[in-house]
Amino acid sequence: LAAAKFHSVAADASGRLFTWGWARGGRLGHEQGTRDRGRSEAAVVLPRRVRALAGMRVTRVAAGKHHTLCVVARQGGAGAGDAGDVWAWGSNARGQCGLGAMPSSEVGTECSSTPR
Repeated sequence: LAAAKFHSVAADASGRLFTWGWARGGRLGHEQGTRDRGRSEAAVVLPRRVRALAGMRVTRVAAGKHHTLCVVARQGGAGAGDAGDVWAWGSNARGQCGLGAMPSSEVGTECSSTPR
């Protein structure tokens, strides 16, 4: 579970990821079709599953003011302590998502390298 100024993010015991809060800027990771009447600034008041990561097992989550990060277990990983791949979405205006020159992403994007 993680919380930031405008949104919260949680992974359940099965590794499914849920987000809720203010959807502006893609920080929730929900596809465009799931927005409230097409408005990107709509509030999501109940936890909603991040469908872009369906079939993956999230082991760690983090939330910044305008972005979200998570660690997805690599195939064959047995526990939460296993190495994984970092995924990020939301505002990348100052490089906070580690996505290079991409300004933002509304659905999860695998980072090209894991920060050390």
